[in-house]
Amino acid sequence: MPHMKGRIRLPAASVLAMAGLSLAACGTEEKLQKIQHEADERVAKAQKDAQDKIAAAQKELEAAKAQFADATAKAKAEADQAIENAKASAEEQASEAAKALAKAREAYKAEARAKLKDMNEDVNALGPKIAAAPAKAKAAVTAVMKEIAKLETDINKDIGGFDQATLDTFKTARAKLDADLAKLKAKIAAARAKL
Repeated sequence: MPHMKGRIRLPAASVLAMAGLSLAACGTEEKLQKIQHEADERVAKAQKDAQDKIAAAQKELEAAKAQFADATAKAKAEADQAIENAKASAEEQASEAAKALAKAREAYKAEARAKLKDMNEDVNALGPKIAAAPAKAKAAVTAVMKEIAKLETDINKDIGGFDQATLDTFKTARAKLDADLAKLKAKIAAARAKL
């Protein structure tokens, strides 16, 4: 083979083989590009589908949050209304109880005053009998009369005590008044017996 300056000579078969490989490589490259393109499209579609699903899930989450917030607000409003109704009912009942207690206080005070008045009349009726009684009887009755005067003071305090009586202390106040009235009645009977 003669030598040519700057050029390399290749046999024709080699040139044809390289040309065939070059054409085959071009066909393979086109196939590779096509496969790559299809793969890119599938990836893009999968990404879009995933984003759509995420967006749908996000919308559902937001809707659920809104429903929960609405349900919570409604439940709170209903609870607040129930509390207000209960307060109003309790205040009304407390007012009625206070009125009933005031009526009971006045009734017991009036009853006690009437009993005390009757007993005072019994004591006043003893006055002429004491004046006409012998000295020994007078001394005994005078001591009882001092006890009667103290009991009358206690009964007047008991009657005044009804003004401060609560539902819890009302029965106690009534029992003390009844006991003092019974003592007074017994002392009046004891004074009458000494005459």
